[in-house]
Amino acid sequence: MKKLFLFNKMILKTNSLFKKYSKLIALNQLSIEVEKGIVYGILGPNGSGKTTTLGILLGVTNASSGKYSWFSSTNTSNNRKKIGALLETPNFYPNLNAWDNLCITCNIKQIPTEDIHRVAELVGLDERLFDKFKTYSLGMKQRLAIGAALLGKPEVLVLDEPTNGLDPIGIVEIRNLIKSISKQGVTVLLASHALDEVEKVCTHVCVIQKGKKITEGKVNDLIVSENLVELSSENLASLEKNCLSFTDTLDCKKEGTVLLVKLNKNTAPVELNKHLIKQGEVVNHFIPRKKNLEEFFLEKTK
Repeated sequence: MKKLFLFNKMILKTNSLFKKYSKLIALNQLSIEVEKGIVYGILGPNGSGKTTTLGILLGVTNASSGKYSWFSSTNTSNNRKKIGALLETPNFYPNLNAWDNLCITCNIKQIPTEDIHRVAELVGLDERLFDKFKTYSLGMKQRLAIGAALLGKPEVLVLDEPTNGLDPIGIVEIRNLIKSISKQGVTVLLASHALDEVEKVCTHVCVIQKGKKITEGKVNDLIVSENLVELSSENLASLEKNCLSFTDTLDCKKEGTVLLVKLNKNTAPVELNKHLIKQGEVVNHFIPRKKNLEEFFLEKTK
C-alpha cells in the first residue's frame, strides 16, 4: 500500500492558468494534474502555449491569472531545488570538456562534483566525459544538457522539445534516455509537437491548442478509446454490405483496399468475424486496430 500511495502523490497541479500578451491569449484557463512517476507530455502545434506553460511553471514567466503548485506547496525556493529543467538549446563552453562544463553547473547549483559521474553514466557519456564539447554530436550535446539538469538528483525533469533538430539516431537516444530516467523514479514533464515521440515515450498526455486544453489522460486510454477492426476481401463491396448488417457495427468506411469497421465498445472483434463467416464471406485480412496518437490528435484539433 505504501508504494501505491507514493506513486499517486501529486507532483504538479495547475488551476485555470491564463496568460495574455497584449491582445494575444497564450494560455486559456489551463488546468492539469501530474502524478509522481509518470512521463507527462504537453502536446500541441507550434504556438499552442507549450513553452509559455513551462515558463510559468518554472518561474521564468508570470501568469496573468490562475495558480499552480509543485509538490502540493507554493514554496517556490524549496520546490525549485527538486526540479531539473532544460528549456533551451544546450549552452556549454565549446572548448571545455564535458567534465569541466558540468563542474560549472555543479558550482551554480552548489552541489558536489562527485555527482557528475552518476549523471555521465546515466546519459551514456561516461566514456566521453573528458572530450571537448565541440566534438560532440547534436544528440550527445542534448544528452549532456539533460545530464546537467539531473545534477543534484531532482525529483522532476522538465524538457521543452527534447528531440527538436536531432537526426533519427539522436531521437532514439533521447527517447531511450527519457524512459531510463523515468524507470529510476524521476517524474518527467515534457512539451513537444512531435506526435510520434510523445506516443512512444509518454504515459500521459495533455493536448492543447491556442492555449486551451482539448483533452487529457493516459496515452493508451486515449488511442484505444474506439473499437476498430481493419479487414479486406476480394469483394470489398460485398464485405462492406455484410459488415453493415452486423448488429454491433457503428460505422464502416473504405480506406484504400481495406475497410475500417467501428464496433460497439464492448463487442469482441471475433463476433464480427463469426457473423461474416455465417454470411459466406472469405476474409483475407482481419486485424483489430487502435488509433495512433496522430489520428487522435488530428481528430481533436480539427
